[in-house]
Amino acid sequence: MFAFVHRSGLTDDDSGAWLRYVLRALARLGHTVHAVCGEHRPERFDFVSEAYAYEPDGSVLTRLHRQTVHPGRIVLHTPLTRDRDAPLSLDALFDALAAVVPGHGIEVLSALGGGVAGAAAHRAHAAWGTPFTVIRRGGGRGDPAVLAGATCVFDRRGEGSPVSGMRLLARGVDATAVHPLRRSARAEQIGRLCERLRDHEADDQTREALAVIESIDWMEARVIVPRIEDASHMELLEGAVAELDRSATGEPIAIAGPLPASLYPEWLPCIDVFVAFEEESAARRPGVLDAMAAGVVPVATLEAGAGAVSAALAEGGDARAASTLVVPHSLDLGIEPLIAALALALEKGPELKGPLRQATVQRHDWHVVAADLIAALEEVVDLGRSARAAG
Repeated sequence: MFAFVHRSGLTDDDSGAWLRYVLRALARLGHTVHAVCGEHRPERFDFVSEAYAYEPDGSVLTRLHRQTVHPGRIVLHTPLTRDRDAPLSLDALFDALAAVVPGHGIEVLSALGGGVAGAAAHRAHAAWGTPFTVIRRGGGRGDPAVLAGATCVFDRRGEGSPVSGMRLLARGVDATAVHPLRRSARAEQIGRLCERLRDHEADDQTREALAVIESIDWMEARVIVPRIEDASHMELLEGAVAELDRSATGEPIAIAGPLPASLYPEWLPCIDVFVAFEEESAARRPGVLDAMAAGVVPVATLEAGAGAVSAALAEGGDARAASTLVVPHSLDLGIEPLIAALALALEKGPELKGPLRQATVQRHDWHVVAADLIAALEEVVDLGRSARAAG
């Protein structure tokens, strides 16, 4: 039996979002898994079967007990504190673990990060001998004693060389949320999207998005959508598109954005190129992997997740695309790398649609990520059993 440890809720930060996706995948795969975390609204998640709250005096409240549509069982355990909005303390997490670990036969703990959650798992290991792992996002900071005491430290960045002593976990995406779309079907899809936007409350952001969408000829234009926050990067993109327009693709090129993130499954398959400069995050959708799942060519920095694009295309034998579509985050090299990447993406988009989608489903769908993690945790269980037998 496995349990995750996280000091916040399932929507509060990047680690919480990552855990939410993994728990949902595990429920769909039929696993029973526990999570000790700061989630106070478990009823929001259709994969949660049971949820318990732990009072400071040791009493336990049943918050949720239900049958879900998924074959697995996800059980949440939440320590109650005075400030529900604050991340959980080490003592609060450990007090909950004191009930959960012995009471539910937990064989391995997995802490999200090497800080407070990792320290709680480390303390549980000292108390009951329960092995624990730490799941981190890259290197970063962490308690050296916690990291040294962990049986395994995972790096969930997913690509490249792992930090010394860490094991890579692939980045995850819900590949079922989006699907490639034929160009001939774009206009109909965009029409439905516009109807939905008109039905929303008419705030400034919705009106702006609707105006942008309606200004584009979706049957003729090649559409680029950026996820860019830095104004200098946006200027770089606009300059690159202007150069491409002049050197001519034979079709107009349009930059569409910002488009509503909550509706990305509807608009993402309709575009030609997705551009991302900012750091990839499980909490912020859409990202590079969502674009790949939709059969859309991403032009991105390594910070934004371009390693997944590069790996997929390099394995498929397209070394030129694998290197060209990765652009530098720094502006020092000017506009030329971005022009080259956009030109290649627009030229080879139809050809790359299938390989990008296939690589995403096979490597990055949350079900694959969750299954790989469970297999690794089962190895930890086996190591612990072997050690006890030898001792």
